[in-house]
Amino acid sequence: MEGHGTFLASVACGSADPVHRFVGAAPESKIAVVKLKPAKDYLKAFYAIRPDALCYQENDIILGLAYLNRLAEQEQMPLVICLAMGTNFGGHNGSTLLSALLDTYAYTMDRVVVIGGGNEAANRHHFHHRFLENQESVAAEIRVGEGVAGFSAEIWARLPDVVTVALISPSGERTSPISLRQGQKYNLFFTFDGTEVTLEYRLLLENNDSQLIFLRFTEPAEGVWKLELLSVQRAVGDVHIWLPVQEFLSGEVFFLEADADTTVTEPGSSRAAMTVAYYNGRDNGVDIHSGRGYTRNEIIKPDYAAPGTEVTGAGIGGEFVSRTSSSAAAGIAAGASALLMEWLKEQPGVGGVNSIQIRNTIILGAGKRDFMEYPNREWGYGTLNVYQSLDRLRQL
Repeated sequence: MEGHGTFLASVACGSADPVHRFVGAAPESKIAVVKLKPAKDYLKAFYAIRPDALCYQENDIILGLAYLNRLAEQEQMPLVICLAMGTNFGGHNGSTLLSALLDTYAYTMDRVVVIGGGNEAANRHHFHHRFLENQESVAAEIRVGEGVAGFSAEIWARLPDVVTVALISPSGERTSPISLRQGQKYNLFFTFDGTEVTLEYRLLLENNDSQLIFLRFTEPAEGVWKLELLSVQRAVGDVHIWLPVQEFLSGEVFFLEADADTTVTEPGSSRAAMTVAYYNGRDNGVDIHSGRGYTRNEIIKPDYAAPGTEVTGAGIGGEFVSRTSSSAAAGIAAGASALLMEWLKEQPGVGGVNSIQIRNTIILGAGKRDFMEYPNREWGYGTLNVYQSLDRLRQL
C-alpha cells in the first residue's frame, strides 16, 4: 500500500481531473502494470538491507519486463517501459544483466525504455579516487551512526587496474592488506568493536572488464571506519566505492569525502535506454538529490532532465499528493515519449520507432541554459521540451 506505482502511473498517463487541475503527460493511454513481489529475506540479509525496506530481485524485474513485452506483442501495440527504481549495487558501466536486457528492448522497434536516474547525488554514498603516478594507497573514510544493524559496500576498479584493501575500525584495530585471490572469501572479526566484516574478491566477472571487492558489515561499531585502498596494478588508476541507497540503510552511513558525480543508480547506466535526471520546474534548478553522471566508463548519462520537484499525482484512496523524486521525472518522460512515439509513427516513411529515435528527438529540441556546456553531468543534453523537439523536426 505504499502508492508508488499509483503515483507513477497517474503522472505518466492519468486522465484529466479538472477539479484538482491535474492531467497526466499522456492521458488516455493504455496502462499495463506488473506488481513485483518483495525480495527474499535471505537476499536482503546477504546485502545487509534494512528488513522493512522495499526491495526487489533483478530476476523478478526481468520476468516482469518479459511479460510486458509479450503482452505488447499480443496486442500489437507499441510499448513504453518506465522503470522507476534503482540501486547502487552493480558496476555502473552498463554491464548488468538487467541493463543488457533493457538495451535489447531499447533497440527493438516500437519499444521505448525510460529509467529514473535516482535520488543519490546528495546522500554521500559514492567515493572516487584516481591514484597519482607515485601514490600507492588512499583511505576512504565511512561515518557510521548509532544503531546501524549492517550495511554493504562495493569497491570497483577497471582492469587492468587492480586494488586490494585493508580495514581500520573506529577503535584503531587494523587488518593487514588482505590477499588478492579470485573468489576468495574472508570473515574478519574486530574484537574491540564487536563487528564482523565479510569480504570477497571477484576479479574475473562475467560480461565485465572490472574487479569487484564486496564487503558486508554486521553490527558495525559507531564511528569512522577506514578502507585503505592499495594500488597493486595500475593503468588509469580509478577506483570507486558505493554504499547502498538511502532506503536500504537502517541508519546514518556516508563517506566523509564523498563524490556527487557517478551517482546515477543502476540500471541507469544502460547505453541505449533513456536515463532521466530531475529538476525544479518552478526555478529551473536541478534538484540537489538528482543522480549525476557520467557512468564509470564515461557514457553520457543522464540523457536529459524532466520536472521532478513537487509534482502532483494520484495517491492512495483517491487523494492527490505532491512528491519530489526521480520517479516523478521518469513518469513525465515516459508519457512524453509515448506522445512522441505516436506522432513519429504517423509520419511518412517512418515504419517503426525505438528508444534511439525518441532519445535523439528529445535531445534535438532539449532546452539549454545560457553559459552552460552540454552535455554535462547534471542535465545531460538539457531539459525535456516536447514542443521544441517537434518544432525543430518541422524546421529541418
